[in-house]
Amino acid sequence: MAKKKEEKVLIVSVSGMIDRAKYELDTLKGEYENWRDNITGTGLENAPVYEALGIAIDNLDSVVSDLENLSIPERIDNTTMSIVVKKRESRQKRFDECLDWLRDSSVEVESIRDSVDDEINELEEEPETILSKEEEAEREGKLDDLKVETDAVQTYFDELESIISDLEGIELPIPFNG
Repeated sequence: MAKKKEEKVLIVSVSGMIDRAKYELDTLKGEYENWRDNITGTGLENAPVYEALGIAIDNLDSVVSDLENLSIPERIDNTTMSIVVKKRESRQKRFDECLDWLRDSSVEVESIRDSVDDEINELEEEPETILSKEEEAEREGKLDDLKVETDAVQTYFDELESIISDLEGIELPIPFNG
């Protein structure tokens, strides 16, 4: 009888998704550090796997740090999305799952940015009626706020895309059979 893989669907905020990926990537980094520590002193310090472990650890550390430094705009943080969490599998599959979570977050952020841009475009259109000075000032204030918000969302999107690109360039060492 085949074992059924355990999966669960979670509804999380975009920041929750980022935190989950950050946690999992940091956990993977720790596992690679343990692996490297376990082969230290065995004569494998000059082996390609030892160097590959060091590179993977440094790259994962850099990505985790970048994720920690992301400043999430309020509109993004208030947005929820669903993710599928699978039972712990190989390091590579867990890594790929984190990459998928970040890509899904990026798509959601892009959608939010487009939504804010649509709001700006609607406000920039000439009103059908003449507005009072107060109404015009309110409209201009809202337009200014939305432009600041769209800049923040765009910056966040660009930073997230850069992190995804960095993550896509990481090659994880695979265990070898002695």
